[in-house]
Amino acid sequence: MDLLKRSQRHSLLRKNHKNKRGIELAVNFLVMLMLGIVIFAFGIRFAYKLFAQGNELTSDAYKQYSKQIDDLACASAEKVCLPTKTLTIDGTKPAIFGLVIENVLGNSETFLVEVREGKFVAKGSSEGADFNAETAKLQFLPKSDDPLSEITLQAKEKQSVGIIVQASGAAAGTYSFTVNVKRGLTDYVPTPFKIYVKVP
Repeated sequence: MDLLKRSQRHSLLRKNHKNKRGIELAVNFLVMLMLGIVIFAFGIRFAYKLFAQGNELTSDAYKQYSKQIDDLACASAEKVCLPTKTLTIDGTKPAIFGLVIENVLGNSETFLVEVREGKFVAKGSSEGADFNAETAKLQFLPKSDDPLSEITLQAKEKQSVGIIVQASGAAAGTYSFTVNVKRGLTDYVPTPFKIYVKVP
């Protein structure tokens, strides 16, 4: 009887020991699985940040090269230069055109920048019609009564003037504006410039 009890106890201890080993293996597996998931998540986060920085660098490089191209485009002997003539805008960011004016006259002069509405061509249409900026839900600067429209330059001085167009709920299509630079009552350049704003 003692022998039977001993063998039963011994077999119970063996089973208990095997169960403990099984539980240890299961716990070790779960710990390793969790560590693997955490390391994998950190790897994905690192890769995402790396690619996001790459996009920012590309965007910065594009802006830098675009500015250099604009500077080169206006490096000629033109009195007035408008390197970018067409921009696409949505409702969040305005379109900003850079108008470069150089005083090639021998003394200090005041120049007036005039921006006027031109034609509107609706998306999918080829017919243009006159438009009013207020009714078309467009805002632009400088306007003729705005102090920003006047710029005084010394002889041989060159300066940029920003022309800003903002669309807030404007109809989709292309809006044209006429830009003219005057010195007093006379035109500083013989032909006015046209700029185009596309609203998708």
